[in-house]
Amino acid sequence: MIEVEKLKQKILDLAIRGKLVPQNQNDEPASVLIEKIKKEKEQLVKQGKIKASKNDSYIYKGSDNCYYENESRIDFEPPLETNGNIIWLRGSSFIYKMESTKPTSSNFEYIDIEAINNKTNTIEKTKLISSSKAPSRATRKVYSSSTLFSMVRPYLRNIAYVGDRYKDCIASTGFYICTPQPFINEKYLYYLLTSDYVVNSLNNYMKGDNSPSINTGDLENLLFPIPSLEYQHKAVQLIEIISPIIEKITNENDRLTTLINQTKLRILESIFGENSSYKSYYKNYIPLSDLFESISTVGMEVKNRDVSKMGKYPVVGQGKELVDGYHNDDKKIIKDYPVIVFGDHTRIIKYIDFEFVPGADGTKILKPKVYPKYLYYCCLYASNKIEDRGYNRHFALLRNYLVPNIKDLLKQKEIVNKIDIIYKQLEIMLD
Repeated sequence: MIEVEKLKQKILDLAIRGKLVPQNQNDEPASVLIEKIKKEKEQLVKQGKIKASKNDSYIYKGSDNCYYENESRIDFEPPLETNGNIIWLRGSSFIYKMESTKPTSSNFEYIDIEAINNKTNTIEKTKLISSSKAPSRATRKVYSSSTLFSMVRPYLRNIAYVGDRYKDCIASTGFYICTPQPFINEKYLYYLLTSDYVVNSLNNYMKGDNSPSINTGDLENLLFPIPSLEYQHKAVQLIEIISPIIEKITNENDRLTTLINQTKLRILESIFGENSSYKSYYKNYIPLSDLFESISTVGMEVKNRDVSKMGKYPVVGQGKELVDGYHNDDKKIIKDYPVIVFGDHTRIIKYIDFEFVPGADGTKILKPKVYPKYLYYCCLYASNKIEDRGYNRHFALLRNYLVPNIKDLLKQKEIVNKIDIIYKQLEIMLD
């Protein structure tokens, strides 16, 4: 299967490196671009839109191939290899300071984290709320040119461009409202913020176990690669030509994936369901919890999700990937495996047969009392039979779900082998 997400990120990576579209040989050097930015900022100060700052930092490569910050030569290793006249600006140097606001009518549209579709990076489900019942977090003013960036678990990519449709909404304080100053194309900033470079860089600053988050200073101090405004316009135009094609590929892959997943569930139903072909091998049903022991553990927040900077130990948590990141802390390694890892927030179930560090936020570790992969398939079957009851409720229902009581270990292995063979054949279709 075409790895659509990797394709999208490759395009963004080329864009922010200055390599997506040819740069004009007559483009102004970085030093001229900086002077233009300074003049723009002087106008913003005169208009009262920003305050004068003596702390703005402009990092660029000079004609001698050495790096300069403002006018002083510095030792600088750029976070990305770039083409052309890229300058490096901290977020605070080109993003307006956030503003607070309050509802001005009886009702208002509220954008919280749940409003964001993090697969399409769009706003989908705002809430219409009475102003008298406004949540305390509903205070962030947004503009049509703003991009919302969730500071809670940035690796989940709850990022969205506001646009005209949602410009009158009020957003949660869980977002950083990224509104670009005039020398930054608003859609270029949106694409920049959804890039792996920005997301992975900010992941490294997460703190906290229950809701690992970044703070405003992390985004404001991050170095961003900024090309000329002309290049930004051209890059956005090309991205928006390519994006519908990628979307079409995504939809086709999604339909195939959905069909295969439905087929997998039917296989599980034929094994564990009411009309199971293995019904003669069991006489009763037992709670799923009879098949495992829960391992008590406190998860680790993932400091580094960038595989290119691996820590020693893989972190397995609630993300859709098998490994969510890497960690160097060896105090919480799970060495007694195979185990089943279950995400109560995400309903994602993983079969893990290697040593790892458990991720934070409600990750459950299940030690099998039966043939390990048999428990895994039982969990998959039960999870898909349970109605979604909301945040942090699924595991309580899962452990009490009744599954066939097949005690014969050889029969458990036979069932696993049968499912493995069929699943492998189905997954070939996605390769």
